[in-house]
Amino acid sequence: MSRRQKFALNTEEEDVELDIALSGYGDLTLQKQITISGDDLSAINTFEDPNKIVPVEKEASGTKAVLPALSWNVLIMK
Repeated sequence: MSRRQKFALNTEEEDVELDIALSGYGDLTLQKQITISGDDLSAINTFEDPNKIVPVEKEASGTKAVLPALSWNVLIMK
């Protein structure tokens, strides 16, 4: 089965629900979401704190995803 990835950026200071229109892609559905988010947009990983910014992966299904506030997301469909 083919696998497709789409990217989504939420620049709002609140969560946003995204409904993905997949009607032109056959039977693809959302399978997984990988998110990087945080309140401090200038935060960086350092040697002292190498895990300050880490991707969070969660399972998903259907066509809807919640994009956390101030986040970068990878949406994986199968």
